[in-house]
Amino acid sequence: MHITITNLISYYQKNIEIARKKADAITTQLHEVEQQERQQSQEQDIAQRLISEAASKLSTAVKSSDMQTAKVAQVMLDSGNDKLNETMKQLVNVRASKEKLQAKLLKAQSTLREMTMKRSNTDEEPAGPSAKRPKHK
Repeated sequence: MHITITNLISYYQKNIEIARKKADAITTQLHEVEQQERQQSQEQDIAQRLISEAASKLSTAVKSSDMQTAKVAQVMLDSGNDKLNETMKQLVNVRASKEKLQAKLLKAQSTLREMTMKRSNTDEEPAGPSAKRPKHK
């Protein structure tokens, strides 16, 4: 099979487009994971505020010997701790996913750069018999 410069350029252009689409898709996924990360951080903040409020209510209830309020505060405290533990686990998973996507994105961007450089180098190659370099004697 005879490969022409035009065919080679076309081949590289197609591969560049594929690599660009892949990088764009990974970037979109990364943005979604970053949004999830922000949401999990907000959930953690909410759980920590609930824990603080429950601890304060529990302390006040114990000081005043109000066992009914102490029981409610204890339930709030347990709920806040459960929520905090769950959001911490989810945040760990989200961050692991984010790291994997970042690695994939770096690889996709590297591939795109390589293909673009190959495409550029192909443009600079001489085409046809008139583009031959003169022989040095």
